[in-house]
Amino acid sequence: MRILFADSNHSVLHETLIAAGHSCDLFWDRPGDELIKILPLYEGLVIRSKFTITSQIIDSCPALKCIGRVGAGMENIDVAHAVSKGIR
Repeated sequence: MRILFADSNHSVLHETLIAAGHSCDLFWDRPGDELIKILPLYEGLVIRSKFTITSQIIDSCPALKCIGRVGAGMENIDVAHAVSKGIR
């Protein structure tokens, strides 16, 4: 799975995913409009609190299969819409 890390987090997370055979791209310190342009290329997304993942963003990403949230809460993800699209 190709995974985009939109926010900084501990390196053990992406190192573990790489060791499991996934491809991880770090997108830290880049603006949100760039995220919107490249996100459709990814099957996975890892965020913290920098970005809000709306239904419009979800709809623009047909390959997206999962969204991971590092930290507490899911208030910055339209979870109901993601679930309706089969995104975990």
